[in-house]
Amino acid sequence: MIRLLALAAIALATTSGRTATRTKHGDAVAASPLVPWHGAAAREPRWIWGVTLDRVTGMPEILESLRSLSQPVAARVVFDYGQGPDAYVEPLAQLHRVAGVMGEILDSYPFKRVSVKAYLARTRQYSSALDQSVDVWEVGNEVNGAWLGPIADVRAKVVGAYKIVKAKKRRAALTLFYNEGCPGPPELEMFEWAKVQLPASMRRGLDYVFVSYYEDACPSTPPDWPSVVARLAAIFPNARIGLGESGTTDPRRKQQVLAASYGVRVDHPRFVGGFFWWYFSSDMVPRSKPLWPALDALLSGSATRGSPR
Repeated sequence: MIRLLALAAIALATTSGRTATRTKHGDAVAASPLVPWHGAAAREPRWIWGVTLDRVTGMPEILESLRSLSQPVAARVVFDYGQGPDAYVEPLAQLHRVAGVMGEILDSYPFKRVSVKAYLARTRQYSSALDQSVDVWEVGNEVNGAWLGPIADVRAKVVGAYKIVKAKKRRAALTLFYNEGCPGPPELEMFEWAKVQLPASMRRGLDYVFVSYYEDACPSTPPDWPSVVARLAAIFPNARIGLGESGTTDPRRKQQVLAASYGVRVDHPRFVGGFFWWYFSSDMVPRSKPLWPALDALLSGSATRGSPR
């Protein structure tokens, strides 16, 4: 995410089309059809509750926080710049026993510091080492952000990473940065960037397209989410669409922003939710932190009413 926000958390929570139940203490959910992408009969989830993990230290507390939530969880893990994949092998294996996992190859903040060649090498290294524990690969994060470097380099990185992932017949996701109404070069406008910079084969082939939205970073008119989703669905005709990151650094507004983010609903057959609260690790681990029950209440409220879709 745009780094006027401090780095923090990932994990996704996900439900299928029926009300979800889960064992709160134990890790026998790996084969459950309620957990996205898991098990022999895995299918694409109809709905995703998302959060983000920016660290894999303190795994016992992370796992307890995730498995204690009222809904099944899938985790989006941010792989640190300068860190090799070996550091993630055991933590992700533990995580994958209780959750679906999406791996973010590199966050947008250090993206500019990595050459095209190095980014593609990183994709190969991580996808080879962690393939058994990662269900979806995020091949580019906030790719139309002004801080990522030359557009040609960004394009080469994300298209190249997409080809590597798809050559292995794995799921690929892309995260765009919502910047409608904010100052910036017109060529970085979200929809324009997606249409111009991505080849048609990639626009057709992506499994997931997410939108990163921080009102702190882009204080314009709030998104018209039905319009946003419809436009993205037209650009990416086969992808499931969702919100890819959300959050705030303002401690007074965290609960308000959390509720607003996870409350977004769009009546579109390919809208899957997401939300991916960026500050999960710092705000909700351990589960004794005040914002953990606020998230759980949002998830359990959905379970009481039935799944969102």
